[in-house]
Amino acid sequence: MNRLKGLRESKNLTVMQFIEEIRQIAPTMTATQWIAYERRGIVEYNDNFWQMIADFFHVDLGYLYGFQPEPVIRDLYAEIEFLRDENRRLTNELLEVLNE
Repeated sequence: MNRLKGLRESKNLTVMQFIEEIRQIAPTMTATQWIAYERRGIVEYNDNFWQMIADFFHVDLGYLYGFQPEPVIRDLYAEIEFLRDENRRLTNELLEVLNE
């Protein structure tokens, strides 16, 4: 699996959801362009853009470029962020049920 697709799926985002999430980083990015990156990999090395994408996914730029076999420890931060968000969501759901 392509690293870009794997990272997007690890955040449980569809392509359209991902495009909305990175709107600040890449205001002109389309779903078609992103799918092409996922299929072919990174063919244009624009360090500024790809560093922002790497930061979004909490991985090193070297991992995105294929220079590192593993995403290093930064993926733990993404998992922590996901669990924190999930905890907030579940807490809010519980409070709503209790207040009914």
